[in-house]
Amino acid sequence: MKVASVETSCPGMFQAEAAALERIAASNTIQVPDTLYADAHCLIQTMFIEGEKRRTWHEEIGRGLAHMHQALQSDEFGLHLTSYLGTTAQCNARHSEWLTFWRENRLQPQIVKLAETFGTDDPLIAALEKLSKRLGCYLAASSEQAVFVHGDLWAGNAAADQHGAPIIFDPASYYASREFEFGIMRLFGGFGPRTEAAYQEIWPFEDGSDERIEVYRLHHLTNHLIMFGRPYYQEALGAVKALL
Repeated sequence: MKVASVETSCPGMFQAEAAALERIAASNTIQVPDTLYADAHCLIQTMFIEGEKRRTWHEEIGRGLAHMHQALQSDEFGLHLTSYLGTTAQCNARHSEWLTFWRENRLQPQIVKLAETFGTDDPLIAALEKLSKRLGCYLAASSEQAVFVHGDLWAGNAAADQHGAPIIFDPASYYASREFEFGIMRLFGGFGPRTEAAYQEIWPFEDGSDERIEVYRLHHLTNHLIMFGRPYYQEALGAVKALL
């Protein structure tokens, strides 16, 4: 069970998480906890017994994600409600173009928040503004449909159940580029080449995916900088400079 903290104000967080888990569960592709109840104050889910990952766990989660992405597609990027990446509210105003969605709903809001902390003349802010102007060099190439992503799939949000099978939880979901899923999967580890290879057995990446995934990896670094402060500054600055 999750209970709202008096220190954190994230209206609609639990309802958004419950809606995401229910949508993933309905796809019958990858295991998630069942939601028993959700409101503004708490989220109650079925408990699972965590077990040791079986030998094929990495391949199973890769194939499961690919099948989930194939099953849950949309003509528009975004969602009808606000979701949360950690404690960061994600504007999910819908767009038919991924480039526009990403610039307006993800990159620019982060620039505004970071400028409030570090100042508009900070080197990181200048580099992110430059990336925003050049974003079309990275994100305009793909013409794939939007897919429903978990959105925050680092190692701590995936486990094995008592039988060793994959189970994922704590989503930050919306309809996005499917490659976005791998930004945080590469950033904090826990998955690796076996998972990605199994995913691509089902649905291969398009050309140029590595550069696009670096854009999404940067997004998680800057979000951690917003939430946790200076320890992520140099890594975020290095990541954006590598893209320019």
